[in-house]
Amino acid sequence: AVCDAFAQGLIDMAVVDMPSLVEMSKADAELPYGVCISGILKRNDPRFVMVRKKKTRDLVKNAKVVTDTERNHRRISRLYDGVECVVEPDFGKCFDMLENDKCDAVFVLMDDVKAARKNKNFGYRYNVMDCGDCVPAHGEGVYAVLTNGVETCVQYAREVSHKETAVCFEIEEDVIRRILMNEFVTDCDVYAQIKGDRLEVYAEVMHVRGALKVSEKDELKNRNLIVRKIVDRINKSM
Repeated sequence: AVCDAFAQGLIDMAVVDMPSLVEMSKADAELPYGVCISGILKRNDPRFVMVRKKKTRDLVKNAKVVTDTERNHRRISRLYDGVECVVEPDFGKCFDMLENDKCDAVFVLMDDVKAARKNKNFGYRYNVMDCGDCVPAHGEGVYAVLTNGVETCVQYAREVSHKETAVCFEIEEDVIRRILMNEFVTDCDVYAQIKGDRLEVYAEVMHVRGALKVSEKDELKNRNLIVRKIVDRINKSM
């Protein structure tokens, strides 16, 4: 819809979630002529959360978990054994199922939970997943500002752009590009975050024999070294 609006000259600027643009790129789809990313907003919370009612125990065998995407379905299968997972694309219905005891837990993005104002229900328990245990998808929580070249729009997009988020996105792109050169890799999730002068990079790689998680932490000035270490560790494990 955004691409059509740009193509028809109806808009000069749009804010879109970065994972959608990443998926477009994977499908070899292109933005309309003249439209480009002119800014990147500060990243929202990209972590996942497992939401349960307080009266329930931790996830056990045969527990039923509902989530809103097929990709999350695959994440759950890698995290837990013997758990039934159901995909319900309607985010609101996921919580309706939990409230009506039609599932044992909801597995979704924490940012979506906050946006829907479902993060302060005293009857729920919120188990926020550590990025090392459940690696966010590349670009998760990031929003891009698209413009069609109008100078005032481009200038505004640059003014609101968040430098650290842009750097993290570039690092994720670099790691993924190098990892996917390995013929045994089928898919991967990569997440980078900056804490002061420190850089942390997490990666989960899906390959022909299963999945592999790796992480590296060092000073931000050594970003290239961190990327090489991540890629080397993955290649040696294939």
